[in-house]
Amino acid sequence: MTSPILIGRITGAHGIRGAVKLKSFAATPADIARYRPLTTADGRGLEILHLKLARDEFIADLKDVRDRNAAEALKGTDLFVARES
Repeated sequence: MTSPILIGRITGAHGIRGAVKLKSFAATPADIARYRPLTTADGRGLEILHLKLARDEFIADLKDVRDRNAAEALKGTDLFVARES
């Protein structure tokens, strides 16, 4: 990936089923779910399965994040997208 762009940040866990709180930096915030692949600073890929608005951020279900402990481990994770996207 060349020149990745910071597009969002996971700010915490939501509930017990692995949902995360997500802050979007996209021009149209809900568009963050359309960008693929989303990657972390260490190169891990994350995929948003479902996104809903909650106040000034989103609640997102991520692929392969199934419980609160996994969601809490992602707190503070920055999400990047390739500039070409």
